[in-house]
Amino acid sequence: MSISIPTVPLSTRKPGTYIAISTAAARLGLPVSADKLLLIGTQLATATATAEVLVQVFSAGQAQLLFGSGSPLALVVEALLDQSPYLSEVWCCPQDEDGAAAAASASLSTAISSLTAGTLTLYVGNRTVRVAITADDLVADIAAAISAALDADANMPFSTAVVSPACNLTAKAKGTGGNGWLLAWEFTGTGLTITPTQPTGGSGDADIQDALDVAFPADFDIYVVEYNDATSLDALDDQLDLLKGPMEMRPAVGVAGFAGTLSTGTTLSAARNSGMLAMPYFRGSRTHPSLLAAQVAAELGYEADRAKPLNGVVLDALPPDDPADRLSRTEQETALANGLMPIEVGPGGEAQIVRLISTYVADAFGSDDDTLLDLQTMRVLFYVQYACRYKMQVELAQAKLADSATTAGTTDPSMARTLLMGVLMQLQDELGYLERVEDHLDRLVVERDPSVATRLNATIPADIVDGLHVFAGEIQLILG
Repeated sequence: MSISIPTVPLSTRKPGTYIAISTAAARLGLPVSADKLLLIGTQLATATATAEVLVQVFSAGQAQLLFGSGSPLALVVEALLDQSPYLSEVWCCPQDEDGAAAAASASLSTAISSLTAGTLTLYVGNRTVRVAITADDLVADIAAAISAALDADANMPFSTAVVSPACNLTAKAKGTGGNGWLLAWEFTGTGLTITPTQPTGGSGDADIQDALDVAFPADFDIYVVEYNDATSLDALDDQLDLLKGPMEMRPAVGVAGFAGTLSTGTTLSAARNSGMLAMPYFRGSRTHPSLLAAQVAAELGYEADRAKPLNGVVLDALPPDDPADRLSRTEQETALANGLMPIEVGPGGEAQIVRLISTYVADAFGSDDDTLLDLQTMRVLFYVQYACRYKMQVELAQAKLADSATTAGTTDPSMARTLLMGVLMQLQDELGYLERVEDHLDRLVVERDPSVATRLNATIPADIVDGLHVFAGEIQLILG
């Protein structure tokens, strides 16, 4: 072994003891990679943030001040931090409403007959308000009380107006997202009927490409987007595909929620066919699809073990009011086969992830392919890429390259292969991301490029540790 102390020149002639301090070898383990999240969504005209400028957020209250109370983006931040308040970094890219957009509208119509006192509970998506009702109240009184109660919640996604016997609602933000909120009610007394007209008429969303262009130079690990139309999802997928390439090596995954019919959802997800995009689906839930996406992303970002399946992880999403909306076993299998990530109602009525899958369903030839079914597969591969790249940069910075290294500061294909072998073994033994590394070492090849003398080429096998999703057994009867 040849030792070189580059900071003590060989030309030094004055006697003395010269001891340098180096931190180059201080990190023996693998690099730490905490997830950095980016949320893209609509802000209101009352926002103090500048549209399409990245801003870091630390609390739901700050998001309300930045993007406007009741804005889609502020509500997504709230859902994210409610699900997991201890995320490493949360950033937002707010977008102004599209100039041609329209706001969704809804109404809560009131009728009374032999009214008794009680408490009226109103649900606007996952938000709840309560109104005290007396036996003497008239429909106009109740409509006004509903309006006051809704307006008292500054982060309510709708503003109200009383047109007796109804309280009319108008989405604070224009766009299709306003159509995704569901209205419901309960009353502890008798003689009161509330007839909700569900939100409709929201149209026109901002061009997500503008936000993606702003975000592209920065490094993010998880994208959460408010929009779930085909155009927006295709733009997101294109960005994720570009980021994972060998020239960028800044890979990320994306999450976008969906709440329509199963057939529409599976058509939308299968057409994306991306191993980096997840579309959680919870039919009939009052939790807005954008908030559902935030909850899934929060769990994804909080879990340090990228290979760990999130089967059964509980979300803050509300179960469907109508039990018929709960996905059957057959419907869940259909969703899973078409790249749509189902959410089910588990014990205690809690929403749970069935399986964290991507939208990838077919190979380049259109044949069914489950290679990238689980979103964790790409997440682990991204870390393998990061760990290998980090090790090579640290160990071989400013190295000379020879066929066979014999002097200090020089490397060769064999030495580079040894470095990579060490990384793969650490990924197996320390993190449990890889398995059977030694069995695949014959496929770990490092060689000099025949045309470019200053370049090394390598093939790096990565046998990902699989998640345990199915256990099958047979109980055999024994008589006697």
